[in-house]
Amino acid sequence: MHQRASWNPARRNRRTGTAASGYKRRAPFAIPAPFGRQREPRAFHEQLHSPVIVWRQVAGHSLCFAVEPPHLPGGFFHPCTVDDLCAVLAGCPPHDVARVRTIVLRQPTRKQRIFSRAWGRALFVRHGAPVIVLEAQSLASWRWPLALTPEWARELARLRADGHTAQRNRRHWLVTPSPDALRCTLLWRTLLHELGHIADHARCLSGKGQEVWKTRCSSAKEDFAHRYAQEERMAALQASGQAPFPAKNDSFRLLGDGLRPEWFQPVFSFAAAPERKSCHSD
Repeated sequence: MHQRASWNPARRNRRTGTAASGYKRRAPFAIPAPFGRQREPRAFHEQLHSPVIVWRQVAGHSLCFAVEPPHLPGGFFHPCTVDDLCAVLAGCPPHDVARVRTIVLRQPTRKQRIFSRAWGRALFVRHGAPVIVLEAQSLASWRWPLALTPEWARELARLRADGHTAQRNRRHWLVTPSPDALRCTLLWRTLLHELGHIADHARCLSGKGQEVWKTRCSSAKEDFAHRYAQEERMAALQASGQAPFPAKNDSFRLLGDGLRPEWFQPVFSFAAAPERKSCHSD
């Protein structure tokens, strides 16, 4: 075998024995960012895989629903159907519903549930109407630390009011959901909460413009959305007799829209270790 003249077998790499000794660094355990790719959205929650598009007329407004198939082997399902969401939005002010363009029911990945878990999100498009995103859920329990911040303590009280079971042990809080509790949280609280963010955003734009919304702290935005959801909209729905109502899970209607009924049914046989991240609305 021919060796080049400049090769010296006695010469050692200066990086030998250090962190940069030539071994490949492990890839960071984080949500992959698609920045720089063409024809792809910039945020992970804007990426959908084979969604089913359903159109509905709500409060005189044409609304688009994009339903992403949930990961059934992982125990995920959508606690609310399209008709459930339409029934709640029908009792909201028409001018607030008219601001929404699309409602997305999406399936998060494992990394997304670990690093950015949420009940739902309100997305504001630069050249378009806002979008409401509701995440698919499972019956797996999740953990909270014992040292709760005031906001987390209030969220824990809201979860208990929704029907979730919260047990405290020596190391953490263990929150266990149920199908009815998940439906209550997504339908009566998260949907109205995100609609409150959109109403707050429109109120800021009608005042001093976009800079007012950008400079507001997150706690002020969350407080407004909680008041809008519970003290205004939910109270009005209960006073008018529009809430609560049984689940609108008609299999024939779902199949007619191109949806599968099992996407909206919980998987009770699924068992998984408790998750550590909390679940909250953006």
